[in-house]
Order: sequence, then C-alpha cells, then structure tokens
Amino acid sequence: MVFYLFIPFLTILVQSLNAKQHRLLIYLCLFVYTILGTIPKCHVIMNYVSWFSVLFIIASYISRYGFFKSVTHKQWGFLTLASCIISMLSVMALLLLPEMLNIAYIYPYRFVADSNVALALITSICSFMFFKDLKMKQNHFVNVLGASTFGVLLIHANSNTMREWLWQDLLNNVGMYNSDLLIAHALVSVLAIFFVCVLVDYIRIHSIERWLFLFVDKLLLKYNLK
Repeated sequence: MVFYLFIPFLTILVQSLNAKQHRLLIYLCLFVYTILGTIPKCHVIMNYVSWFSVLFIIASYISRYGFFKSVTHKQWGFLTLASCIISMLSVMALLLLPEMLNIAYIYPYRFVADSNVALALITSICSFMFFKDLKMKQNHFVNVLGASTFGVLLIHANSNTMREWLWQDLLNNVGMYNSDLLIAHALVSVLAIFFVCVLVDYIRIHSIERWLFLFVDKLLLKYNLK
C-alpha cells in the first residue's frame, strides 16, 4: 500500500522530465533491476514498491511519447505470444540442461521470476502494448475490478508474513491437498480473496486516495508546480 503514497510524487517527477531525461532514467532503472537482476550470481535486492515505481516510469513514458509506433496491434499480439512461448521454453531448457550436460542444478525460473527479470519484463511490455489498443466496449463492473487489481496484489501479497498467514494459516492449502474438496476450496479461496481485496481497495480509492490527491493538488497549486 505504500506505493500509492508515491504515485503523486512519481507523477510530478515524470512530468518534470523531457523525453531524453525520461529515457535515461528508464535505462538506469532497467540496468540495475533487469540486466543485473537477470545475470546469475548478481543478487539484486528488489521489492515491489521500488519495482512498480520503475514500471510506472516506463508506462508513463509510453503514455507520453509512444513506444515503437511502427509496430501494429497484431504484431504486438504475436510478440506477446512469442515471449510467452520463449519464457516456457527457457524453463524447460534450464530443467533439461543440467542433466544433459552433467552440470550443477540451475534454477529453472531464472529468466521469468521474479517480475523484474528480462523475459518477465519483455512479456509484460508486449502484453501491455497489445491490450492497450484492444477494442472493447466500456463496462463499469470490469473498470471497477481493473482499477483495483493492482491493489489486490499489494494487499494479499505484499510480504511473506501476509502470504504465510493467508495461504498456510487461514486457508490451510497444504492440508486440503488430498481432500475431496480441493478444487472447490481452490476456486472459492481465490475468488474470496480477490473480491475482499477489491472491496478494501475500492474503499481506499474513494476515501484515502481522494483525500491524498486533493492535498497534493493544493500543494502543486500553492507552489506553482501545476
């Protein structure tokens, strides 16, 4: 939830940069988080607040200046599919290579996990560009859910403590593994968590966020920054 407090200040930051400065900031962030984060034995300490701040900076650049404008919507769809296939193949390759080459174990999800590594980032950008221009009718219910999906992530998976309490202590997922109710338990648990978190975030949007943005707008107007 801390990330939400940074959004107004990140907005001020990106609005104060020109296109070249914005690109340089993205290059710096990607070098630290993605290039170094993908190289084996480079232990980059990453948390979701800082990483999603980087994604915000990237998305704001795309919104302001565009990104590979010559690439068509269908091509972005193809690139999304291709990146997903390459990601899956990378996992299979890293599972098979140690046995084939008789070498030490390699973490099979090296190029797809966590969310800052190369293939995860490429897949997310390609899919973002594809869905950004997808022609769909407006739907209020879908928009409400969409506005809170990021909040759902931050609420239910913001720390190991939350994940352990939710999935192990409260829902006892491991204990349900051999139960006849496994499928029902899995479906109901996921849906319940999702909609409870949506409700919490919906309340936040119409209370804390509204107050926060009004406060920031007053500061911007006071110091002639808007």
